[in-house]
Amino acid sequence: PPPPPPPPRQQPSRPPAAKASRAARRALAAVAAESGAWRTIDWTDVDLYRDGGGGDKGKDGNAGRSDDDAEYGVSTIDSLLPTLGPSHPSPVELVVVRDRMVYVKRDDLLRLPRSNVSGNKARKVLALNQIPAVDFPECVVSYGGPQSNSMLSLAAVVNAKNAELHEMEHGTRDDEVNWGSTIEGFMGDVPGGMSPEEAAAMLEEKGDGPKDEAEGDTSDGAVKAEAAADASQSQRKKRRFVYYTKKLPRYLRRQPSGNLLRALSLGMELVELSPSDYSALFGSQNGGSSHPPSGLTPPARGDSVWIPQGGACGAAVPGARLLAEEIVRFWERQQRGRIFRVNGGEGSDGEGDGDGDGEGEGERIDASAPLSVCIPGGTCATGYLLHREVERIAEERRRSNAEKKRTQRWEEGEDEDEDEDDNELLLLPELDIRVVVIPCVGDDAYAQRQMTALAASMGDSSPSPGAPSPSLPAILRPLSGSNYGLARRRNGGYFTFGEPAAALLQTFLEMRDEHGVFVDLLYGAPAWSLLLQHWKATAEGGVGSGHFGRVYAVPVEATTETTEEDGGEGRRREPHPIAGRQVMYVHTGGLEGIASQMTRYRHKGLIDSNAVQN
Repeated sequence: PPPPPPPPRQQPSRPPAAKASRAARRALAAVAAESGAWRTIDWTDVDLYRDGGGGDKGKDGNAGRSDDDAEYGVSTIDSLLPTLGPSHPSPVELVVVRDRMVYVKRDDLLRLPRSNVSGNKARKVLALNQIPAVDFPECVVSYGGPQSNSMLSLAAVVNAKNAELHEMEHGTRDDEVNWGSTIEGFMGDVPGGMSPEEAAAMLEEKGDGPKDEAEGDTSDGAVKAEAAADASQSQRKKRRFVYYTKKLPRYLRRQPSGNLLRALSLGMELVELSPSDYSALFGSQNGGSSHPPSGLTPPARGDSVWIPQGGACGAAVPGARLLAEEIVRFWERQQRGRIFRVNGGEGSDGEGDGDGDGEGEGERIDASAPLSVCIPGGTCATGYLLHREVERIAEERRRSNAEKKRTQRWEEGEDEDEDEDDNELLLLPELDIRVVVIPCVGDDAYAQRQMTALAASMGDSSPSPGAPSPSLPAILRPLSGSNYGLARRRNGGYFTFGEPAAALLQTFLEMRDEHGVFVDLLYGAPAWSLLLQHWKATAEGGVGSGHFGRVYAVPVEATTETTEEDGGEGRRREPHPIAGRQVMYVHTGGLEGIASQMTRYRHKGLIDSNAVQN
């Protein structure tokens, strides 16, 4: 008999990941309706004091920046109020924590015009927030977790721009920006409160000569009318915020909460990707870069702006620069690091010995005292950029002092009869301000990778092997002698980000009830838990060895020399970040999320319902 026929071939089942991948590609195609290049913005060219700064032109020429010296001192209790940035600095509060004074830079009280973004994110999105609505990109694209603070801040900025465009189209209040003031070159030609269509018609009537397009009308009114019509068409386009994240849990998709609910209510377009597609687009190769992934198509052709996770890109530079300037000015006003004089009399090179007891000898008054500025870090972008800007200010001072000294020597050689008082120099002391990053997402190695990648993407260093390492801020690490639980021992003493922990709750309650500092549970409590480990460190005794093969030393110049007590051969010594120094803590905000964070602690059984309500 003939052989039996072969069994029918069964189609191999496709893995769930492949199905999810196809669905994700369809979602990407639907979002990317048009293709084209990404828009680039010169963030340093944005007018930070546009619209609602509330300040006057200061002595240093910064239009809109407050020049009230009292705002750069320690704030009183009754002055700890929300502050409108960027024209006014965030207040600084002086508190005592475990018998040690600490300056708290209250960025949680900072508010941006219109969007009302606060805290650390107000620094990161400052430049984006200050772009005029008519010039604002059609689409802002980012990615990250579904409860990200950065996600919510971007959604708030885009929503504020749409509200601004709506006001401009349908009439504005007297204290708001009017239509005529938003188009360059139209100043004085268009009355306030006029819609774009009315403005275009009025400007067309003002033109001389024929209006027929075929005749090539180039009259002033016709050109302005055409520009107004183009601006009107651009204005009517709704600004979009597209945000990529991993597939949401079923409960969160059914009932959005927290930052996700707020961002969706502000008009955010959420695109969910499978873990594999998400990693392919935003994995380690692209995740730390300020440039968009090559496989991601801009949703709006030529007018989509890419903001990476956590805002770690050039858009955060202007805000970090303002923060650095505020800290430097505050520290100078505290009589630490103020301007000092060098009397360059006959036979003096302008550099005195500091005793000031002889004529013609240099006199140095109150040089800079050491200050450590401690800041919690996720992507650590703010910490790195703040360190970068403080270093820039210090370098500018060194160059300015050197130039003054060279000028003095040249003038003394040219005119020996010049009065001694004319030789008196006003020099700025070299700053001793150290930025200290406290990792709250991952460990110190992760923080270092993030900051190194950001430095490379901004051109501060080269990623090629053998290139010199970029200058990075100090990183605070857990101490090896502390009694950690199993999970924290696996993480080298660091907390797992977002995971409720009794130690974090204890720190939160101590800071709130005993020291009057209200912090969040995602960044503030982990940062203070780690900071308090080092609170009693002294310059004489040091604090012992840390994790990952490194050793803290007394606050002297870093050295590669090691001793047996320091941990033996191969372990690197470095200055202790806060021992023997004044401390400033930058309060990064995030207080609006405490309610949802407390709910998670209640689910874990760490607190009861009454504590959540209180």
